[in-house]
Amino acid sequence: MTKMNVTTEIMLLFIIIILTLVAFMFKAISLGDTLIVTMLFMGFSLLIQKIVDVKNSED
Repeated sequence: MTKMNVTTEIMLLFIIIILTLVAFMFKAISLGDTLIVTMLFMGFSLLIQKIVDVKNSED
């Protein structure tokens, strides 16, 4: 179980890094898209939190 949790955390961290890089790419393309990117990033963060909560409740 502990091994699975560590793997999940690493995967989530990796996803967050990718999303951050994508956000910076969008910022470089157009500053007007910053709000949209921020909203998407917040949405993904909430989704990740829900997944973590479900995983924790399963344990």
